[in-house]
Amino acid sequence: MNTKERLLLFLQHLNIGQNKFEKSCGLSSGSISSMKEAPNGTSLIKIARAYPELSLDWLLLGQGEMLRSNDFTEKTPDVEVEETICELPQKRNTDNMDVVERLELYIRSKGMGNYQFEKKVGLSQGYIKRVRNCLHPEKIKRIANVFPDLNIEWMIIGRGEMIVNTANRLYENEIYRLLKEQNDLQQDMINKLRIELSEIKTRSIALDKDNKKLVKNLHEMSEIYAEQISNSLMEIKQQLTA
Repeated sequence: MNTKERLLLFLQHLNIGQNKFEKSCGLSSGSISSMKEAPNGTSLIKIARAYPELSLDWLLLGQGEMLRSNDFTEKTPDVEVEETICELPQKRNTDNMDVVERLELYIRSKGMGNYQFEKKVGLSQGYIKRVRNCLHPEKIKRIANVFPDLNIEWMIIGRGEMIVNTANRLYENEIYRLLKEQNDLQQDMINKLRIELSEIKTRSIALDKDNKKLVKNLHEMSEIYAEQISNSLMEIKQQLTA
């Protein structure tokens, strides 16, 4: 399931149509229908801000649950960065930063430069500086795969903390995987039972037809035998009276 398919699943959960969802997010009409596999960076930010209960880990990476379990109204804490490595504007609260500034803040916290980061992730040289509003979802996926400790929700809209507990994330993903595996097994069992029930129903219909056919044959045979017995009795009676 790709990002667009998960987004449509979220719309089903909300029980609203695409037009209403687009208006609530400030998206242009038909933007969801026209997207291929994922919304662009600008649309992603609008969606995330309009629906803070939606987990971006789930939407972009397919990890965890659709809805965030924690309090999604939480404010982003200040992030302390050593002045010697901080080359960003003097904005102590990351709520006021844009996506690129928050990403660069993370890169500096790793003791890396943009070029080294881009090379490690597999981005073209200078890509980060060319980003105007938000990274493309596919690029975000690459970053998340290489740097699983980066909170992508923090990077995109400044929600939560910059660094996530990778052990907890792995644990949550494993729990989610096991639950999904259990659900898949249950679904397989339900599908098999449905098939067996359908086969039983088909056999029952066939047996019912055979039964009706046998009853009809027995009825016809009983009528024939009754006629034969009646004729035989008439012949015996005639012989006795002769």
